[in-house]
Amino acid sequence: MNSSLFARIGSEATVEAAVNRFYSKFLQYDDIKPLFDGVDINNQKKKLRQFFTVILRGQTEIPLQTLIKIHKPLVRKGLRIEHARLWLSLTEETLHELHIPPELIDEFMELCEPYKRAIYSLLQDSTYPEELSNR
Repeated sequence: MNSSLFARIGSEATVEAAVNRFYSKFLQYDDIKPLFDGVDINNQKKKLRQFFTVILRGQTEIPLQTLIKIHKPLVRKGLRIEHARLWLSLTEETLHELHIPPELIDEFMELCEPYKRAIYSLLQDSTYPEELSNR
């Protein structure tokens, strides 16, 4: 099949719904809220929509070093491996809630794998090496 995952998953409407639903859940966690103090959530949602769209369209990857650089300030604010795991879990949960076929969710999560490894590496280097030694 030649159509992008973006087209197969539902294009902009699905990405918009997923990002809005995701943040409505993610920001309910008390230990997540401080990470977003002073952050324009609408701008943050825009960034996540762009990130998802790049992955789903199979466009040029976001350089992993850029992703690490973007997240370093969050490590200083208290970002931990548990937050990264929660992010991934809620992303997958949200896609299921939107009735995305499981095989498309699996494909998306696989495309996220290099980014997951980059963030885990950042967190390993910064805070929790023991958490990652079993991976």
